[in-house]
Amino acid sequence: WSIMPWRGKKIPLFSEEICICHNEPFKFEDLENMPTIGYRNTSELVIDLYLQWWHDHFSTPPQAGGTRVDTPDIAYELALVGLGPAFLPKFLVVNSKEKNFFSYDLKFKDGSPLTRDTTVFLDEESEKLPLVSAFLKFLADYDFDSFQKNYKSK
Repeated sequence: WSIMPWRGKKIPLFSEEICICHNEPFKFEDLENMPTIGYRNTSELVIDLYLQWWHDHFSTPPQAGGTRVDTPDIAYELALVGLGPAFLPKFLVVNSKEKNFFSYDLKFKDGSPLTRDTTVFLDEESEKLPLVSAFLKFLADYDFDSFQKNYKSK
């Protein structure tokens, strides 16, 4: 089966690099045998991207039974207290003040980073609605780079 291509408008907002983090040092190759922390609201496309990265590095599937939470912030907190390594947006980790938090940038074998892209999908008719138009203007004016640089985990 294949996904039908989107026929409407696509507005890319930002990309974020993904890393894997834990509260204690770990060897990259040990990930293959560790249950990881992820989040439920991850889209199928992003899950496929994670699996593509995983199979680029490991010959076995990811461990079943890992923890799934609602948000990256919760995954961050669970990794921080030692419940396992978490796949996280890099900006969460870069802006962390935690000294005992160890991470690996996730890269494919060709050296390209694993990134998650955020895009708005809409049809041409929706764009004409005043509320949608106002929201799109807000997104166009919003400084996502500044948000990522200044974000602080709780």
